[in-house]
Amino acid sequence: MALFGPRKRDIWQAFSAEVGGQYVPGKGGKRDAIHLRQGQWPIMIDTFRRPKRPVYTRIRALYVNRDSFTFRIYRRQFGSNLRKLAGMQDVVVGYPDFDDDFIIQGNDTRKLKQLFAHPDLRRIIHWQPEIFLENNPDPGWMLDTWREGMSELRFQVKGVIKDPRRLHDLHDLFGILLRHLCDIGSAYEDAPDSR
Repeated sequence: MALFGPRKRDIWQAFSAEVGGQYVPGKGGKRDAIHLRQGQWPIMIDTFRRPKRPVYTRIRALYVNRDSFTFRIYRRQFGSNLRKLAGMQDVVVGYPDFDDDFIIQGNDTRKLKQLFAHPDLRRIIHWQPEIFLENNPDPGWMLDTWREGMSELRFQVKGVIKDPRRLHDLHDLFGILLRHLCDIGSAYEDAPDSR
């Protein structure tokens, strides 16, 4: 145990073992990471830091995007309403408490409403004290070659997540989100490295 509570390494190793992942200790300038799967989708949890910036925890998953659907969601903050007045997109998905607490953006309003209609998805997102979650095209951070239609699902927050319950919630969030993207026709069910 570290001076100020359990170390990230200990917590991440235990979490990795619980979900059947592989904890990879950092070396040679690389940070610790967890490699795991949620169903057929590869997921990586790690931390990163940009020069003169704080450390962030990020969770990324690869999937094949069927229809180029993109979205972004983050918690509403001071100044969000001013940016909205200035023209920033904020889609209303039809759940007042959720719409009041989050900025939701994307390239297909109908798909956004379908995506966030899932009650477990909204519940886990609501539990997050801070959240930035999006999908976007990615050149293959886990694969040797980029494939047509490949997208990255990415969550990131400031700080190092050392709460085991939160790690489990986020693991569940990714599973629900990836399966629901398939349900609404925006992702393929097979593994991204098998297409």
